[in-house]
Formats: sequence, C-alpha cells, structure tokens
Amino acid sequence: MKKIKKILAAVMTLAMVLGMSMTTFAAEKTNVLVTVNAVEGTTLYYDQIVVANTSSTDGWEYTNNYKSAFASIDISELVGIVTSNQSGDAESGTLTSSQELAGVLENIKDTVKTKGDTLAAGVNSFTATSGGLYVIILETPNYTYSPTLVYVPVNSDDPINVSPKGAENQVTKTVSAGDESVAAGDEVQYTVTVQYPYISASYTNPTFKITDTLTKATFLIDDTDHKVTVNGVEADHYTISDSNEKNTLTIDFSNYDPTKAGDLITITYWVKVAGDVSSENPLENKVTSELKLTPDGESTKTEYKVVSTPVKVVIEKFDADNNSKLLPGATFELYKGSTTDYVEGTSVPVATKITDADGRLTFDGLDAQENYYIVETAAPDGYKVDKTPIQLKRPDNWNTPTVTTTPPTEENGVRTITTTYTFNDFGTEGVQRVANTTLSSLPSTGGIGTTIFTIGGCVIMIAAAGLFFASRRKSSK
Repeated sequence: MKKIKKILAAVMTLAMVLGMSMTTFAAEKTNVLVTVNAVEGTTLYYDQIVVANTSSTDGWEYTNNYKSAFASIDISELVGIVTSNQSGDAESGTLTSSQELAGVLENIKDTVKTKGDTLAAGVNSFTATSGGLYVIILETPNYTYSPTLVYVPVNSDDPINVSPKGAENQVTKTVSAGDESVAAGDEVQYTVTVQYPYISASYTNPTFKITDTLTKATFLIDDTDHKVTVNGVEADHYTISDSNEKNTLTIDFSNYDPTKAGDLITITYWVKVAGDVSSENPLENKVTSELKLTPDGESTKTEYKVVSTPVKVVIEKFDADNNSKLLPGATFELYKGSTTDYVEGTSVPVATKITDADGRLTFDGLDAQENYYIVETAAPDGYKVDKTPIQLKRPDNWNTPTVTTTPPTEENGVRTITTTYTFNDFGTEGVQRVANTTLSSLPSTGGIGTTIFTIGGCVIMIAAAGLFFASRRKSSK
C-alpha cells in the first residue's frame, strides 16, 4: 500500500510539472500579416527587437542584436506604450525617456538595415511568426519617416496595419483661382502647403522655416484685411517676420512640436503687384522650405516657384476704305472694366498710347482675367475721331489658364518645382483692329445759278451805265 501511495504521489507531481510547463513546451502559433502604409517607391527594412520570454519577470526580452542599444530603456515600459499606441509612433507616448528612445531608434537604423530583413521594391507587408516588438525603417526619396515600432501579440493571426509618421521634403505653392494672371496694382492670394517634418527628439536644436521671396510685388503683411494665416500648428510654435522691403516673408517653426509630425501645414498670404510686370517680365514667387537638424548641420532645402504671366494687346489703326493701310498718330486710352462704365471726362484710364509709324501700339501688362476697353481720343491727320468705347476681345482661355508644372529639378542640393500659368492675349490672336474714316471735303458755297445771276446783274449795270451816259450827251446838245 505504501508503494502504491508513493507511485501515485510521483505521478501527481509529474502531472503538476507537465501542467505548469505546458505553455513553455507549446509551439508558438503567431502568424500576423503586418502591412505598412507608405508612398510608392519606399524601401522597407524591419527586424524584431523584443521577443516573448516566459522565464523573465516581465515576460519579454531584447533580442541579441539590440540588447546593448536598449540597455537603458525599461523593456516593460517600452512594450506597454507601443501596445497602447498601435500607430507605431513611440515618441508621442508617455515614455519619460522619449528623447533617449528617439536617439536609440536613430542609432539602430544601420543595424536594422544590415541584420534585419529588406522587402523587395513595391512590397509593403511581411508576416510576423513570433510575438513581440518590431522596428520598421522606411527610406523614400525626398521623404523623412520616423522609425516605427509595432507590437505583435503572441499566438495571434489578426492582421495589423501600420501608418508610420512621415513627411515629404517638398514645399508646394498655389495661387488662388482668378489670380493666375496679374497686372500692376492687383492683390493676389497665395497658399503654401508643407508637411510638418519628423525631427527625432534626439536633436535638441533643430530649425525648420518657410521663406517666400517675391519679384515685382510686395507682401501685404500689415494690411488688416490681408493677414498672414498659418493653419495646422498652434501660434506659440511659429513666428512671422518680413524684410524692410516687404518682398521677403519668413515663417519660423523652430519651436518644434513633435505631435504634429506628418501633419499638413497651410500658410496663406497676400501680395500687391508692382507696376513693372509685363508679358515678358511676369510675376514670380519662390517659396523655400529649410530643415536643419543641428545648428552646424547641413540644410535640407526644397523650392517651389509660381509664375503668373500678364498678357498684352496690339491695337492696329487702319483706313476704313483700305484695310491694309495702317495709320500712325491715333491716340487711344485704355480702361479697365466694361464700355458701359465709361463716362467721358470722369473715367480714369489705365494707360494712354499713340500708334507708331506702322499704325500700331501695344498695351502690355494686362490681367487676362479682367475686362478692358479702349477709347480713341485723337485721330490721325485727315481722319475723323470716333470716341465710342470699344471692348477688347477677351482671351479664349481667360478662365482656364494653361498650367505647366516642371518635373522636380535639383541644383546644389536644392529640389525645385516650377508652375507657370499662361494665357492667350486680348483681341483676335492678340490684335484688336480699329477703323478710321476720312474727313469729308468742304462743301461748295455756290452753284452755276448764282454765277448766271451775277453775270446778268453785271450786264444790267453796264447797260444802265451806258444809257445814263448817252442821255447826258443828248441833254448837253
């Protein structure tokens, strides 16, 4: 009986040991498809930095490749924050060692690229067969992505989608609809957009700023109706300044807000066009983004240029009786608006010009999206002046400009894109023809009837004189 009791005790002990060891001996069945949302052309590197370890007090351990790199970061705290923040951005969590973690993630990039796995071009997903913590490194031309951490539960088969925080290294600029063509004095609205950059917390004095430089225009910064607006970042995270000449505007985001990384920033402002724009000398604006991670480091710059072109019209003055005969010396005034607006002696012209020796004149620097009319104020010699206002024929594409955007070019390390808005000229193929009629000949002041009466009168007077002298002779005899 005692032997039986000993055998039963041994069996029970063995059963308890086997029961307690069941989870240890059971094969892990993790099979999770991890999909990373990134732009086309991204190269993706990944590696596992934390694995499950049931023999440790917190249930996790760092893999051999990363033990030394993460030695100062508590593993349970790291796993906990990533578990509750599946976006993968560890820096936006509550880790007290956020800056230290950011530095570690930056420092292990090369290790991940050499020791981990690389996805083929065009592939953005991988299968995780072991639960734990993975780090993902993304590299895309002209993009900056944050190192991304993703938690994969043990024995899970639920797919995971990861959206790393990143930003394109390219500022863009657009002009408001209706402002694509310009003339002197126009007020034009521009919008600049840029993704707030990802800057690792390991960089303590980074700078990021947007600078816009004008040609042939000035910023309306002090105009209460045209304030500079910045959307996407709180006001205490940027400053606005301009040059004394009002042709340079700078928005400085050096007070960096890491929670905005990857968000779209929109900047809107107004400019006033100067008087020297023309079809050959358009309005050009260049906005530059500049990112510098350290005070002494190299700047990453991108530029975007917007070119708004004025248009012109050629006035041809010709003889109404001879279409090919062009007339010099005709004076025309140019007005903005419609002919119904014209009041002689009150309306103020935009410009006044006289047809040259070839019978032509050119009004340049016109806004293709406005209305204009002309009034003749002096005719060539021998011709009648016609002060009836004449509406200029609008360009066919006045409401739909031709938009040309160049592929990105790079010079001296600066990536530049240019968008140019162009229009057809006023008139028919750029020419507005105006006819003149000649002055009428002075009318005759008498006809043949008057001549006859005059001659008859003279004959009567001569006859009367003859009779008078003849009668005197008779009297004297």
